[in-house]
Amino acid sequence: MSVAATLLPSLRAACARTRSTRLHNVNLSSSTASPSHCTTSLRWPSLTTLSVQSSGPAAIGIFSALPSQQRSAFSTTPVPRATLNQVIRGIRMPKLKKSAAPALDGCPQRRGVCLKVFTIKPKKPNSAQRKVTRVRLTTGKTVLAYIPGEGHNLQEHSVVLVRGGRVSDCPGVRYKIVRGALDCQGVVNRTKGRSKYGTKVSVLMNSNFFKFCAAERRFSA
Repeated sequence: MSVAATLLPSLRAACARTRSTRLHNVNLSSSTASPSHCTTSLRWPSLTTLSVQSSGPAAIGIFSALPSQQRSAFSTTPVPRATLNQVIRGIRMPKLKKSAAPALDGCPQRRGVCLKVFTIKPKKPNSAQRKVTRVRLTTGKTVLAYIPGEGHNLQEHSVVLVRGGRVSDCPGVRYKIVRGALDCQGVVNRTKGRSKYGTKVSVLMNSNFFKFCAAERRFSA
């Protein structure tokens, strides 16, 4: 069934209501929804020429029954997907990947200066005192960074190295301090995962904790 045949009963009913016998040109433009437009031009009494352009909500008045993909502004019907020809033309745009650490400007680490060192409380159900610091990076941006490990020597004006990495139970903390770099010392007496906390073997060998562990091994043997 053509569009003209579908619109014919609606046009006749409208003419009967308005007692109009001659309708030369009808130009209807829908401005109720800004992202869409609907322009319809008819020639009466012959319906040989009919041009309909629509890309959004349904037109108002007698043209509300157009059999196209027109919807009201409050319709919950999902918008149809792109057709195959539209995909071939390249209508789909690739999704841009959002950086998890935008303050670093694409760098793996950034140097910064501590402005304030303080503690915060984590989200439920955890309960602790998380050590964090507010750092001004060389890019001029100020971020909130977490200080990993047990104990630290950071204070105001300390120069630190900041990397990306969020803390799951601390909202707003999306960066971490690199231990053992610049003014930040490594974790003392760390025996496992030392590379993540900046603990050197030479420092560990000279510590009292390592000597105590070695004495315990000899005693147990």
